[in-house]
Amino acid sequence: NDNFQYLLRRYPSDPLYPEVEKIRGSYVYTTDGKKFLDLTAGYSACVSIGGSNLKVRSAIKKQMRKYSYVSAVSWSNSRAAELAELLVRKAPLGLDRVMFPGCSGSEAIEAAMRMSYQVRFEQGEIDRSVFITRSNAYHGITSLALSLTSTPVYGFLKPLQPTNHVSIPQHNFFEQALEGESQDSYALRSAKQLEDQIIATGPEKITAFVAESMLGSLQGNVPPSGNYWKLVREICDRYEIHII
Repeated sequence: NDNFQYLLRRYPSDPLYPEVEKIRGSYVYTTDGKKFLDLTAGYSACVSIGGSNLKVRSAIKKQMRKYSYVSAVSWSNSRAAELAELLVRKAPLGLDRVMFPGCSGSEAIEAAMRMSYQVRFEQGEIDRSVFITRSNAYHGITSLALSLTSTPVYGFLKPLQPTNHVSIPQHNFFEQALEGESQDSYALRSAKQLEDQIIATGPEKITAFVAESMLGSLQGNVPPSGNYWKLVREICDRYEIHII
């Protein structure tokens, strides 16, 4: 298709990907007559219910008959409120508000980081602007989120990134544990690395600890050890540091 020459592609020297004609559930049909089962759920599991779910299509058509866009600056949207209520109802105890920051995880992290600092600003703690992150982390590709991301391919953008962050080792029992060390002992040592960094930097300078609850794209799906997050929660509460 000649129209593809007008698309700025991420990797322009690569061959053109197969063109999609239609999607039915999790099956992708291409214009050359082939059929594929999408085992990636949209590459990063963003469409685990399939790329053309009948219930979703029906709901979209129903909504489009009413309106396709509502500005949150001027109007209230009952569907957003309905979704927020559903999320809060299924969320862990204590999570009682929902913010819709955009369309991606990068935007969500970006919004959370800004919100963390806004709290400090409103409280008069304007020097609490440092974020703690972990090595081999992925948090997104917008400016603040990218400053905490370790993906090498984005390294050339470092001159454009904020520098108000410090890093501790990743939490990965399979790579970081010492010989004979139990998961509980490793969790304690890993959490202590966070506390040591807080003390070294100065709690009065730190606004939040930003970390993946479970390691993802850069390491594979690596779960946390034992009581790691409980220990992290206790440490961050002790020094009044937000967790993102």
